[in-house]
Amino acid sequence: MWSQSATKKQVNLFPVFRLRLGGGFGQLPGDVGLTGHTVTEDDGVQRPYYSILVGGSVGEGRGRIGKRLGRYREEDASAAVAALARFFERERTEGERFPEFVDRIGMPRLTEIAKASVTSRAA
Repeated sequence: MWSQSATKKQVNLFPVFRLRLGGGFGQLPGDVGLTGHTVTEDDGVQRPYYSILVGGSVGEGRGRIGKRLGRYREEDASAAVAALARFFERERTEGERFPEFVDRIGMPRLTEIAKASVTSRAA
């Protein structure tokens, strides 16, 4: 997604924003979690997708499972996550962590931001 030098810049630009990748049940404790699977679309073709979960957290007294934002085609998932990160950077309050941001902004608005960023349809 980014070159190594760009990644170092991103660390300085964005507040803490943890991304977790996994399989299984998709119950990932991270700011944004992605689980891969296949979806048979209306045309009968199976395509790779990611379910995107947001607002999970780990730690004593803070543990919670992320909320499902939706399913996105493999080629669209990174754009959706990047749009969420940019929105968080722009709209967060001082010291606000991403799970708190998810609660304050709400799932409908975050879903709108993510879906507006994709080039194909999200399931």
